[in-house]
Amino acid sequence: MPPWTTRWPSASSALFPSLCRAHGIIAGSTSLGVLGAVARLVPVAVRDVGGVLDRPGQPFHDPTADRALKHTASVEFVVSSGRDGGKGTVEFDELAMRALPPQDDSPLKPASVSASSSLPDSPANAAVDGDRQTAWRSDAQKAGEQRFDIDLGKPRELSGIVVHWHHGERATSWQIEQSLDGKAWHSCGGALARSGDTTFAEVCQAGGDARYLRMRLYKGESNTFGIDEIEIKDPAWAATRNAFFGNVAKAAPRGAYPRGFVEQPYWTIVGVDGGSAPALISEDGAIEPRKGGWSIEPFLIVDAARLTWADVTATQSLLDGYLPMPRVQWNTAKLALSIDAFAQGSRAAPQLVARYRVRNLTDAPVDATLQLAIRPFQVNPPAQFLNSPGGVAHVQSLLEAIAARGIAILLVEQKLTIALAISHRLYVMGQGRIVFEGTAHALQESEAVRREWLEV
Repeated sequence: MPPWTTRWPSASSALFPSLCRAHGIIAGSTSLGVLGAVARLVPVAVRDVGGVLDRPGQPFHDPTADRALKHTASVEFVVSSGRDGGKGTVEFDELAMRALPPQDDSPLKPASVSASSSLPDSPANAAVDGDRQTAWRSDAQKAGEQRFDIDLGKPRELSGIVVHWHHGERATSWQIEQSLDGKAWHSCGGALARSGDTTFAEVCQAGGDARYLRMRLYKGESNTFGIDEIEIKDPAWAATRNAFFGNVAKAAPRGAYPRGFVEQPYWTIVGVDGGSAPALISEDGAIEPRKGGWSIEPFLIVDAARLTWADVTATQSLLDGYLPMPRVQWNTAKLALSIDAFAQGSRAAPQLVARYRVRNLTDAPVDATLQLAIRPFQVNPPAQFLNSPGGVAHVQSLLEAIAARGIAILLVEQKLTIALAISHRLYVMGQGRIVFEGTAHALQESEAVRREWLEV
């Protein structure tokens, strides 16, 4: 264990998810106006909750062995005015109660699949047979967009899919759609991650359920598409962004994601005496400059190989053994990387200083590059709570602050909303060539470019 302090996660229980499923559902259209704004109330479900919801504002009581909701005396809607107050009106329209089917916890397995084209020895069902040695492959004679449809047999709750692409036939531009009836489709998708030939994707939910999934495949690594296997994931798999990236990190090579997503990490604080919101530095040298924000994670490129925290021997120390200036040192066969962090300035205006130094441990030249990546992950891990959730963070505010100062940056970003909000000029690259060049407004107006290259 490094000679630093750590914060252990406090005990907690998943109370709220247990109150979010139902044998009955409140549905309908509701308009809410507060200070001129309009919001929508979405359907809410409560299932398998023991006891009775009695008077407004009173908790569930009288739990019994039979945990089915037998009676509801009243339903209360609470409209909060928010931190800054406000006023407005609430209007309800077509409020109704309808029964939901019993909760289904059976495995999420497709009842049937189909594809717009297939090779004779690589049918669509080969992608869902549980065998990674078989694959669906599209027919090269039927070029253009391909579709792969999945029917779950009935509406089911799901949170994502994992696609194991056939090597060399991965889709580089694609989109997920879902439907309850196979007629009305809407595009969906959230966080996306890739590790080699495997893609992890969140799937949005319409009212919580979907029966049909459709993958629209536009462009790929070759003129054909191939899928070894598709996994349909249950609601818990991507219930939160931390859950999603935790599952991705466990499947990815060790070191591809911060240690906190795969095991308990250690860290210490860096800040001025009495200052608020000190920075954090992890046992692996990642630095979180601002509480709850992004982190700076180091990597070494040595002889064209990328080294992460999992590929080195790391040691931790304090200057002179006791001064509040932590150091992390990476040791490899050829190089040593030292990372020093300390704070300076006043309580009202503290500054964080970080120093990175790479030393050659051999007598021969070494081709090496220090790579510092700003990542959307906190040093504070998902399992810990420092008055705010750890794990996933956001980098958009940082990029907006840099842009507001007039500093030119080259932003390589797959999330279109961030690029459109920050960039003055955009370039879209597809298969190694520039397929669009222009302003953010011009890209928004170009439906063909967005559909062809940006919709995933």
